[in-house]
Amino acid sequence: RVVPGGGSLYFEAAQRLRATISEQMHLSPDAYVAGELACMEAYATALEALPLTLATNCGHENLHILIQARHLHTPLSSSTLSPHPWTGISVDDGLADMRALRVYEPASVFTSVVRSATEAAEMILRIDHVVVIQPRQELNPDTI
Repeated sequence: RVVPGGGSLYFEAAQRLRATISEQMHLSPDAYVAGELACMEAYATALEALPLTLATNCGHENLHILIQARHLHTPLSSSTLSPHPWTGISVDDGLADMRALRVYEPASVFTSVVRSATEAAEMILRIDHVVVIQPRQELNPDTI
């Protein structure tokens, strides 16, 4: 099974995640949820790193590509596709419809990348919860 390439799915996933964040902010604005939503935003930003690296390698300006991609991949809600879900990085044009250019990648690659990145982030968060740094205590020579 193949999916459109050029980073289109990464942009689409990031923007759908942002749509979920927006919906959740309106439902529950408490501090705990805000912390979770900040993590979700960081994850969405991380999803965009791969296609932006591709854009850099193609010689495109990242900021311009990012602004255009976010605009084209903005869904109406978290449960719908964006108007241009197959738009990805094109070597020649910056952004283009990957299906029209016949640029595809194996679906297993996308799944594997997202799964591995998620597992790495989970391990970092677990380590962060386990490791607690104790403040350094001064040694008193009289007590030794």
